[in-house]
Amino acid sequence: MQNVTKEQVAEAVIRHIKNNNKNIEVKTRLIRDYEDPQKVIWKSNHSGYTPDIKTTSPKGNSDIYEIELTDHYNADKWHLFSLYTKKTQGNLILVIPDSRVDEVSKEIRVKRLRNIQLITIPL
Repeated sequence: MQNVTKEQVAEAVIRHIKNNNKNIEVKTRLIRDYEDPQKVIWKSNHSGYTPDIKTTSPKGNSDIYEIELTDHYNADKWHLFSLYTKKTQGNLILVIPDSRVDEVSKEIRVKRLRNIQLITIPL
């Protein structure tokens, strides 16, 4: 596996987003000169997670991009983000190595997660 960082992947993802959506607001904690996205929290216990990248369209739809380069996944985080993006009429997009498609897809099925798309990168 190549040494690719989350920051490098985030730069490529944001370039792609901006090329396809000129009027979209992008927030990320991975690249300087961008505002950090707010933490998404569970109402029940006030714990939560900060997305890698969050976009908001002029209509208010929000997508969350999570860059998952290792095999250490957090299904609780995916569940929270998928519920949040469903509420905001957006999607959770997981950016994963192409070698991990089967195991990530299985994790999504087993946990019965919805509203998730996969973008694969060759690593």
